[in-house]
Amino acid sequence: MNRRIEPTFGSGNGPPPLPPAPAPRPSGPPPRRGMHGCLIALIVCAALALPLGGILAAIAIPAYQDYVARAKVVQALAFGEALTSTVDDGFARDGRCPQPQPADPGARDPATAAAIAAATTGEIAPGRCGVRLVLRGQARLDGKVLEWERVPGTGATPPSWRCTTDLEPRLVRSACRPR
Repeated sequence: MNRRIEPTFGSGNGPPPLPPAPAPRPSGPPPRRGMHGCLIALIVCAALALPLGGILAAIAIPAYQDYVARAKVVQALAFGEALTSTVDDGFARDGRCPQPQPADPGARDPATAAAIAAATTGEIAPGRCGVRLVLRGQARLDGKVLEWERVPGTGATPPSWRCTTDLEPRLVRSACRPR
């Protein structure tokens, strides 16, 4: 009774085929899922750089505009002070204030012409002799005026010049005060 029963495999020719061998595993740690450390650091740096850039721009842009405005005013002041000698020469020649004459700011320097819309020497208003410049080139300079008025001397005191303007005081040096 002890008989051994042999299993049968279909056609009876032998054992069934073996399953395919598993693919070889790469050596080293398994690949990570999610973001890598460098990518996270890059995102954090970008998140910090945007507000910092905005703050710097909020400070730098107005400072640059002030710088440009002051530079244009300095150009105009230098041009106007040079024109005072023209009026003095007219006084010395004629003994009175010369008739109003337009001056060409672009004759000396094209950059000066960009800062000055109009320049007049001689009688700038009834009874007032001097130099008048109308500025341009920036919103807060457009139409603003720089004037040098000749103050006649008395006796031994030579004539002098008084500068006035309607510009913001911080844009003009102390020699030329707002009206």
